[in-house]
Amino acid sequence: MKWPKKKSTEVQGMSAAVVVDGNYAAMLQNLATKLDEADPREMARTYFKQALAFEKSKQSMQENMTKIAWRVAGGAMFVALASILGSAALVQLKRPTPPVIIKDNTATGDVQVIDVARSGSVTFGELEVRKALRDYVKLREGYDWYTIQDAYDTVTLMNSPREQTLYAALYGRKNSPLNVLQDKYRVIAQPGAITFVGTTAQVFFSKKTISLSTQGGAAPQPPKTEYWVATITYEVGDLPTKSNEQVLNPIGFRVTSYSVDRDWTRNAPDGAAMIPSAATSPESAPANTQGGASR
Repeated sequence: MKWPKKKSTEVQGMSAAVVVDGNYAAMLQNLATKLDEADPREMARTYFKQALAFEKSKQSMQENMTKIAWRVAGGAMFVALASILGSAALVQLKRPTPPVIIKDNTATGDVQVIDVARSGSVTFGELEVRKALRDYVKLREGYDWYTIQDAYDTVTLMNSPREQTLYAALYGRKNSPLNVLQDKYRVIAQPGAITFVGTTAQVFFSKKTISLSTQGGAAPQPPKTEYWVATITYEVGDLPTKSNEQVLNPIGFRVTSYSVDRDWTRNAPDGAAMIPSAATSPESAPANTQGGASR
């Protein structure tokens, strides 16, 4: 029995290549035939449609990338803003509570609680009014021969028209501080606690009289201290228009009524002489309202 001879691998590969080449040639021939039969206009339309679809896909991809970038940037901004707000909140939470300050007068045993400005307890406007009240009492009740004119001008600026008239009349009296104290004494007024009832304020203050003169070469007399309470009604009106007035009274503070009384709750030194007060009232005002604090 004779077995059929097998073709070698090389011969089989060549045959397959011929078959493939034949199919490829047939495919090319078929494609060429279709190209010859195709309409050039239709081919151009097809080409432009494919090109337009490609450009649209590129544009759509670019828009999607832009949207993603904006979303990432927006998320980063949100995280940064949240971090800033969180840090600010932590700072507020970690702020120390202002301590309560108590002032003890070792001479008289009096105790004062000093107001502390903290968030939500004292407004900025109230702080300005408190400062104006302290400045007003310090200037009106204090006395210094060399600065009395400046103090007089500032107090007049902070007075209402009615109180200006009464205050001017005060320095027209024979027993005015200017005539009694002259250049021999100095009075230092030190405001303390301030309480409010509506637009009426009570200012507790002390007046220390210091003797500046010596008699027969003797040492000056020791200072004498008195305690008073000033009752003040006030208003905050229009701001001053002149530059010098804006410096002296920046908030337009006006005193409409002023009176003082001795603070008998505090102990005064024995033998302390009464210090002339700068209080005025309709009953105590003299008939002659002309005069001033000129020297």
